[in-house]
Amino acid sequence: MTEMTQPPRFARRSLLAAIMAVVLVGAVAAAWLMERAGQRRVDAGAKVIADLRSKGLADGWPRELRIDWYLTRVSAKPVGWRALARWRTDDGDLAGTDIMVYPEVFVMEQWVLSPDMSRGEYSSVEQAGRGAGTTDILLEAGIVTIRQDSGRRASLPAPANYIPEGALNDVVRRSGQLADDAQFSIVFNERFRQRGTFDFDTIRVRRLGRTEDGGLRVRRIDTGGGRTLHTDYEFDKDGRILGTATGGSSMTPVSAEKVTKRYEDADKQVREAIESWQNQLEQRRGE
Repeated sequence: MTEMTQPPRFARRSLLAAIMAVVLVGAVAAAWLMERAGQRRVDAGAKVIADLRSKGLADGWPRELRIDWYLTRVSAKPVGWRALARWRTDDGDLAGTDIMVYPEVFVMEQWVLSPDMSRGEYSSVEQAGRGAGTTDILLEAGIVTIRQDSGRRASLPAPANYIPEGALNDVVRRSGQLADDAQFSIVFNERFRQRGTFDFDTIRVRRLGRTEDGGLRVRRIDTGGGRTLHTDYEFDKDGRILGTATGGSSMTPVSAEKVTKRYEDADKQVREAIESWQNQLEQRRGE
């Protein structure tokens, strides 16, 4: 291009400024749209929690002790098991014990929760390899308090879209019924231990569709700690988990006999844990 056919220098600068202005406006608009979409998801999550609080969890909770057994598989090969036990206490609260066992990993979570999810108490034991840790979480008067074996203790007000401990599966299922895409606040034990500071983590729940028999398929998306994890759930029409899939692993419901045939001590572990938690709750009730 000759000098006579080149645009004047001031014109080139004006053109560049205009392009930069358009890019800036586009970036601001995109950020605004993302923030607005995120707030819509948070609002949808808060509505799901409010719906469950108003209706209560008791209708979907077994009156008597019920244990649901699962096998965990990686590439179709069994690598561990899970037992989820739930029951109602004598004073109407909702109690549970959840045990997950994988190679060199043992996790036991126990909780008691009021039907309207306004108060709850949770305790967990986690063992991985040679390491072990405990976490206690208390929900009372709208405040979430976490305490770990390291001595760390912290509290924060519970946001409107907070999922109390023990209610995760119920919230995921109800979210899939009420909203296409919702966002919730939750506490992940290991992240508090890693960070050393208390902040709520985030999960999203997106509805994937209905099953042929009237059940529900949803996707849970965990974000935090610099990673994103997808877990697909399938619920039957009564709200029970028919299976989950995360990456190359899956969890499917089976009979207790199928688990104990492969893992002989599983039933004993679960029964002893349930009895211990029931005794603790009964002692506290009598105090």
